[in-house]
Amino acid sequence: MDSNTQITLTQNYTGLTDVGQTFNIKPASPRRNLNRKFSIAGHALRELDTTITAISSDTEFTLASVQDLLVGDTVIINSQYKVVRKIFGLVVTLTAPLNAPATIGDAVLRPAIQNVYLNNRALTRTTDYTYSATDGTLLLNVLAEVNVAPILSIPGTVTFNGTTAVTGSSTFFKKDVKISDWIKLSGQNDFYEVLSVNSDTSITLRSAAGYSGTTTALIKSPEYYEEGKVVLSCDVLGATDDGTTDGALLEKCGDIVADLLDRAGLTSLMAAATFDSANIDNDARLGITIPAKFDSKKVPTHRDIINVVNKSVFGSLVQNEDFELEYQILLPKKTSVTVFNRTDVVKFSVDSSSDRVIKTAKVNYRPLEYDISSGESSVSQATATSEYGQYLAKTENTFEIDTYLIDDDRGQIYANRWGFILGIGTSIVKIETKLQGARLQATDKVELQHEKLYERYASSDQRRIGAIRYVKQNAFTVSIEVEDVGNAFSRCASITENDATEFASATDSEKAYDGYITDDYGMQDNDPETAGNNLIW
Repeated sequence: MDSNTQITLTQNYTGLTDVGQTFNIKPASPRRNLNRKFSIAGHALRELDTTITAISSDTEFTLASVQDLLVGDTVIINSQYKVVRKIFGLVVTLTAPLNAPATIGDAVLRPAIQNVYLNNRALTRTTDYTYSATDGTLLLNVLAEVNVAPILSIPGTVTFNGTTAVTGSSTFFKKDVKISDWIKLSGQNDFYEVLSVNSDTSITLRSAAGYSGTTTALIKSPEYYEEGKVVLSCDVLGATDDGTTDGALLEKCGDIVADLLDRAGLTSLMAAATFDSANIDNDARLGITIPAKFDSKKVPTHRDIINVVNKSVFGSLVQNEDFELEYQILLPKKTSVTVFNRTDVVKFSVDSSSDRVIKTAKVNYRPLEYDISSGESSVSQATATSEYGQYLAKTENTFEIDTYLIDDDRGQIYANRWGFILGIGTSIVKIETKLQGARLQATDKVELQHEKLYERYASSDQRRIGAIRYVKQNAFTVSIEVEDVGNAFSRCASITENDATEFASATDSEKAYDGYITDDYGMQDNDPETAGNNLIW
């Protein structure tokens, strides 16, 4: 390249020689002025934009809203970037004081997009990139890669003379400098882009230098974005319930599943209240990236996503007796239980299996589409060991499950829960009953009382409490499959009502439902056979 308006080819050109011709150029290196706008998401991004309502100190403020603000987030106050250390109610504490004091009414912004990197080099908002939370797009500044490139020194002395010509003494420009590098004299502020490397002692700049002098030189060798070679990554607050930047973030199971059903055009079939109740029954925060890996080209279906949500929270999307879609969370609650005894049952069978008994449960959580520390997609993992599986069943089986959970404590809780459920065998009871079961549906709780039911581990009688996993009916009978989920409904603790019967005079049924603890280690009346009762779900 001789200049911005003249180039020299490596061989003679044999095409048309008229002036005003259009040529196509295949760049030998990435271009920093093309393809700089990136689609981060196909929807608006949640962005907290609030104000200061009270000031306690130069690090502590009361905000009008802290919805979706988390410890560790970066907030912008008067163009100052600060990190949140603590949140208590509406009071936010920063890790460091503001450089300039804030006043009541000042704006506080939690950017929708944070932690932007090109490979492992952090970019700065406005200086290196801008974004639109409404459109879910990010625009790289034309000098983004230049700004974050490391500064290196080169041997020899270099002379700038206020023009595009740069000369060197004892320099090796052909080896140390390449086209599109940026160079400056030591002690100066401004870098200039290299247009061409003419020899070991001569280079040409794209624009005339704004200074003159002779001394050592510093260079930057930017790694310009090129698809497949450089990775642009960032942390993003996701979609909202109303599709706007100030809507409620979709992070709870009921809201996420409801949004997917709405996108599928099934809104009119939803029993909306059950989705709200599911958020209360299980308030774990979920995070979803589509696709799951940055180099993946496979897009999951709505069913695929809902299945992983279900696994993350022990949820079920079911169709009720009125043909509405409900979202239910499996909980070991023993309220609203339908009781079937021998006289209600037409047919009866029990299938108990220890095939799923495990020693170790592994829960994969917080899936990252791209992890800058490893340069790959990654997940965190929590593990738990079942003492029952290890010492009683003496198994080495491992159960591993992928989830959308994002918090460390929830990952560990669910590893413990799977170890609890799969530490002992599961019973599946199949019954055919009369039409009193016609209004039952999947996930409903059922108590079965039958003398042919054997006594389970951590139970003191032969009753079985479980959840319905299958219901089918005809004009005369109802077929039901009930799973006791590792006898969880008998083993899990209950909060006894204040007016419950005293333990000494309680019936077997009341003991099963009220979860009495009368002695050490969760035992009832010093009976070691009850030591497995009243455990934490």
